[in-house]
Amino acid sequence: MKKLVILGIISIGFLIVFSSCKKDDDDSKTKKEMITAKDWKYKSIISTVNGVSSDTIEDCIKDDKLSFKLNGTFTTDPGTSLCDGNEKPSDGTWTLTSDEKTLTIIEDNETTKLTVVSIKENEIILKNSVSEQGITVEMVMTFIPY
Repeated sequence: MKKLVILGIISIGFLIVFSSCKKDDDDSKTKKEMITAKDWKYKSIISTVNGVSSDTIEDCIKDDKLSFKLNGTFTTDPGTSLCDGNEKPSDGTWTLTSDEKTLTIIEDNETTKLTVVSIKENEIILKNSVSEQGITVEMVMTFIPY
């Protein structure tokens, strides 16, 4: 009887230990798999100029859809809320560096390199800095599933 009680306690211990070891989905997928698994939309665009930050996202781009494909192509769809009435769906190519720290987008023969802040299953955060005439604008773009 004593052996049965000890065996029961050991079994319960194993169940507790192994059932609490849940694998984190973000760790099991590569960033490339996560970025291509869903369509994305803007959540925010935080622009910083001379140390002053503000959310500069316009309502008309909040419904834009961005889709990354495993073959290195992407498409954008401006949605129904248009900023100037002339936006049209577009496409281009994208690459993620082997260290997964830089996302390069080529659209209309224009190349943009974005710093990857984070890529998770339910959020992508990218950063870009642009300098013109001595003024540097840093933009942090956050995307969520569409």
